[in-house]
Amino acid sequence: MKIISPIVDIGGHLVVPIRKHFCYLSCYNSHIKSLKDQFQKLGDKRAGVQLEIDAAKQNGEVIASEVESWVEKVDNISEGLQRFLEEDVKENVMCLNGWCPNLKSHYFLSRQAKKKTLEIDGLLRDGQFDKVSNPPPPPWGIATSSKEGFKVFESRIPVMKELLTALRDDKINMIAICGMEGIGKTTMAKEVAKRAKDDNLFDEVVMVAVSRKKDLSKIEDQIAMMRHREINFENVLVILDNVMEELNLKDEGIPYKVELNSCKILLTSRSEEVCNQMKSHKIVRIEALTEEEAWSFFKEMAGNCIDTPNLHPIAEKVVKECKGIPIAIVTIGRALENKRKNEWVSALQQLRKSISKNNSELKNHPDGLECPKLELLQLSCGKDATRQTLPTNLFKGMMGLKVLAMQGMSFPSLPQSIQVLQNLQTLLLEYCEIKDVSAIGALGKLEMLSFLGSEIKELPKEIGNLSHLKLLDLSECSALQHIPPGLLSSLSRLEELYMGNVSVMNWEPMEGNREGANASLAELRSFSDSLMALRLHIPNIKLLPKDLHFKNQMIKFQIYACDEPFRHQNFGKYSTFWNTTQYIFKNSLALEGFVASDIAESWIPLLLQKSEFIALREIKDFENILYKLDFPCLEVLLISSSDVEYLIDATSYQTPRVAFPILESLILLELPNLKEIYHSRIPQRSFSGTHSQLACFGKLRSITLFSCKCLKNVFSLSIARGLVQLQELEIQDCEDMEEIFHKEGEDEKALNDKIMFPQLTSINMDYLPGLIGFCTGVGPVELVQPSLLNQEVRRIDTFGSDRMTNIQQTAGFFPDSTPISQKFFSSKTILWQPNLKELSLEGLHERLEVVFDLEGQKDNNDHQRIAVLAKLKTLRVIGLSNLRYVWKNVPQGIQGFQNLTSINVYRCHKLRYLFPPTVAKLLVELQSIKISWCGMIENIVQRDGEEEAEDIILLPKLTSFYLSSLPNVMSFCIEPYSFEWSSIEKIYMYGCPKFKTYGKLQKINWESDSIPQDQEPCLKGVPSGRNDSLTVASDQGTTKKLQESSSVNKEGILTKDPRANDIYNNSKTWPFFPSHLIVCLKNLKTMKLSNYDSLEVIFQLEELKVEESHMAPILDQLRILDLSDLPKLMHIWKKGPERNLGFGNLRLLKVSGCDSLTYLFSPSIAKLLVMLEKIEVSSCKKIEEILARAGEEEKEKDVLFNKVNSIVLHNLPNLKCFCSETNALGWPSLREIRVIKCPSLSTFIPSNLNTPKLEGVDNNHPWIEERTCHWKGDLNATIEHIFKGKVCHIHTTNIQLIGEF
Repeated sequence: MKIISPIVDIGGHLVVPIRKHFCYLSCYNSHIKSLKDQFQKLGDKRAGVQLEIDAAKQNGEVIASEVESWVEKVDNISEGLQRFLEEDVKENVMCLNGWCPNLKSHYFLSRQAKKKTLEIDGLLRDGQFDKVSNPPPPPWGIATSSKEGFKVFESRIPVMKELLTALRDDKINMIAICGMEGIGKTTMAKEVAKRAKDDNLFDEVVMVAVSRKKDLSKIEDQIAMMRHREINFENVLVILDNVMEELNLKDEGIPYKVELNSCKILLTSRSEEVCNQMKSHKIVRIEALTEEEAWSFFKEMAGNCIDTPNLHPIAEKVVKECKGIPIAIVTIGRALENKRKNEWVSALQQLRKSISKNNSELKNHPDGLECPKLELLQLSCGKDATRQTLPTNLFKGMMGLKVLAMQGMSFPSLPQSIQVLQNLQTLLLEYCEIKDVSAIGALGKLEMLSFLGSEIKELPKEIGNLSHLKLLDLSECSALQHIPPGLLSSLSRLEELYMGNVSVMNWEPMEGNREGANASLAELRSFSDSLMALRLHIPNIKLLPKDLHFKNQMIKFQIYACDEPFRHQNFGKYSTFWNTTQYIFKNSLALEGFVASDIAESWIPLLLQKSEFIALREIKDFENILYKLDFPCLEVLLISSSDVEYLIDATSYQTPRVAFPILESLILLELPNLKEIYHSRIPQRSFSGTHSQLACFGKLRSITLFSCKCLKNVFSLSIARGLVQLQELEIQDCEDMEEIFHKEGEDEKALNDKIMFPQLTSINMDYLPGLIGFCTGVGPVELVQPSLLNQEVRRIDTFGSDRMTNIQQTAGFFPDSTPISQKFFSSKTILWQPNLKELSLEGLHERLEVVFDLEGQKDNNDHQRIAVLAKLKTLRVIGLSNLRYVWKNVPQGIQGFQNLTSINVYRCHKLRYLFPPTVAKLLVELQSIKISWCGMIENIVQRDGEEEAEDIILLPKLTSFYLSSLPNVMSFCIEPYSFEWSSIEKIYMYGCPKFKTYGKLQKINWESDSIPQDQEPCLKGVPSGRNDSLTVASDQGTTKKLQESSSVNKEGILTKDPRANDIYNNSKTWPFFPSHLIVCLKNLKTMKLSNYDSLEVIFQLEELKVEESHMAPILDQLRILDLSDLPKLMHIWKKGPERNLGFGNLRLLKVSGCDSLTYLFSPSIAKLLVMLEKIEVSSCKKIEEILARAGEEEKEKDVLFNKVNSIVLHNLPNLKCFCSETNALGWPSLREIRVIKCPSLSTFIPSNLNTPKLEGVDNNHPWIEERTCHWKGDLNATIEHIFKGKVCHIHTTNIQLIGEF
């Protein structure tokens, strides 16, 4: 038995896996069938989601990223599944000529089918979306997804590459995409910008849709937004879309200038002439699609029906008529999808009749064109510099014309031949400058007439003859002053009237025919029965007749009543409701500067009840007007008024009523006297039962509050529990706001009810100085401990008087015994918004001390940890002057924050560290850390309390690390954690004078009996505890013990450690990156370091272990290295093994203000820089040569700078030469050399040089437009002659070389 029992035991363990593998054979058919069934379900689900996506895109909405990700995953797995079922399953199932099942194939196929079925099950679960899209973003910025309608065509790939190459070229600052309308210019610009941003070419991309000078306000709005967001123009791509005439960028606040590289401009235009007028450095044309591409794309749009025999020949002809224009293919293809043959034939006929002529072609036809069957004609002009004179008989041969569109043209009058167009039904004169349009009165069949954006001062009386006119658009006719009385009333069949932004029109108060009189709005009564759409901008609501009634219950209206022009800034992000160029809009009513009694006595109350959007600004004697009326259709409500105390005052109503049953957005702007949004005396003792307060805001999705100075909270908890649809919460400039939701008399049972905002994804708080929390009535309050206060005071003493003065200046002194932990989220309220994605706390929150206080965080009923803010992606903490902790009281084993991708902390002067390791190890998706102007921060990661230190890898996906103006930061982490930094791409550090190293941190091997029990072990290369000292260990493992250090014991008391060296010990050389960390930086592309007092070495290569068989390149993705104001920097590269590989993609090396540096690089390093293009060195007092002499150990001394095209040397008083040896002879790409204030420079290289592309040496600053370029045969001779005063000018200039360079 002793021998058998182990076998039995082993067999028992084998039964389960054997049964599992046997099941793959026995259940082969069921596994395959299950896979096919689930695959069908997945296809159906994918099709349904696509329908929702298409509908959302048509509404201009942005597809949610999780939906796009799901669709991409489904498409990827579907392709493989189709191949698996059609090829693998069908072909590999039998052996022995089909007589016997192939068991091996059955096993593997069954196993794969089971695995794939489980994958599909997961996708079906993940595909249960509440919504597939979000409202469109603010106008600044562009869509960051390449799925926004972009399709890669083979013929467009070279165009895209050409554009990306131009964007990378430092000498190209303005690029133009040119092509005909609908060819895909805008789509290409968006995609190129997206790819450029992904490649880190730009920090910001701003897109402005602009067509003419009339639209320049759009640019001004975007620039204002950028400045409000503190965006500088150093690394910004500005896209100007649809430019139709020359724009002056300087006038619009865009600091574009080639020499300064301020920003890059990418413009799109139909006119190459406009591109040249804008002085574009590069013009890239987009041509029509090839025949093969057009057919393939059309098939995508129209579906497989075009392959049927009866439709295929017609479809080919339709595609041919689309002329390879993508927008035509999309529009027509989708319209004809699943249509019958007769509809295809009809579409083909219409296409053949339609043509488009450019205005310049008409010059060759002074007597007009003979096109008797022509039905559509579009004339456009790219600029309005001069007036055009159209041929008198232009339209004489076009008697069949039905649609005529003229855009951007300027001429005194229409040609008389327009009167022959008796079949014309649509006439568009948009953005034109015309004095006389009276000839239009002869067009008896005209149904649609648009003067959108045109400069006309008077509407001629002949327009009244258009008895069939159904649509009249006068929007944006800002110069229109006169409409003859009776003209509008004569248009009895008018169905649509658009007069947006016609603010100078002086309407008569009543109808009349006196000489010089204007039209009256009372004339609207003549076509009120047929009116379907009305857009008006009127100065006074009294101009509207009281007896104006619309019989059409489906009428769409948009009325803005104000005696001033419409100002977008008055309505914030909701100003888009007044878009006068669109014909689809919600019923909207905006009133500004009126008395409530006038509103009540007018026709307005009837409109209020039908309005979907209502904006009321500065309405006097408001007196609860909102609660007196019904608003059954209201979706968006915007209020701005100085005398409103209560938005809804229900105190005078015994039975509360529902005011806003379907309200989705509430915007309250500049209500300085608002005390409560909902004011009621009804007892709120319990949450139970249905309450009218809940019904008032039960559909609310968005709350925006701005400058409501007296408002202390938004809603009570009794109302808050009904906000289950709330998605966005934005509060700014509310000085008395103490909490968002207020506990007001609810009993204990009510507190036990779980409040939840399941749809809330965005919280944005800005300048709420009195804020103490999200909801303060449901969490514990922590008081200051005397020991903690003593700890803070003692800590200041250890700094020394000079440092204390600095901290007092930047952060203020510590407070006395006041309540601590005024937290934004407590352990309870943090669970109310499980789907929160964006949290922004900005402004001078003077009382808030903690963002996330997780004290008391407990398990759920199943004894499992609840994931805290598991969907949070963006965290911004800006200007919280009293903030001490971002995360506090974090329990061991907590789950959450795993989707956080971006953290931005700014001007939080009392913050000492960003997060504890318990949080850091949760941030597996974190990509960006940005911390600036935090005067007391010392470390990024630091232990909090009694948590155990673990040797784990933190922040595996961090790509961008930005530290700025942190006078006391010393290290990234003071604990033994590993940071591989394998994903890091950008490192920006400015003004961190005490920062030492990113070195790997290891515990010191202290003897156990020599460490006081109240002290923690010190760590390698970083300060110990919360003090000012650190332990130093070399890469070989030797240790220098710290002296005169301090540490914090378990009781929180500051103690002295006699075993420490001071952190300011100058005998230690501090490399920014030690050798062991350099090999981990596989993806680093950009590094900018500035204002470091202690940094001596950037790349420590001395201890780099490079074996012959493992010579992997180091830092081989680094493209930009920018070093400035590093006074102690002695080495950029501290020498390493002779056979180093790496730095092979460095393009720009820029060094400035490094006064201890004597050279840039050694020959062994220079040989690695094979892609280096630009070298800039300035204000380095000790530098004597750029390329140092070769060391004895360097065998190969010759260096070739094959790619270097630009060298700038400025203010280098001791520079004698580029190199003192004859080992840098090849400069085949060098085009530019600037030498400014280098008095000791006598030669470039002591040998003859090969510089075939160099034209001369420039001695002017880059910002000086005029160039003084010198040349004397070769580079060495030119430099020698410059400094001897013998100058040979090769360019004409008025600037002479004088004095010291």
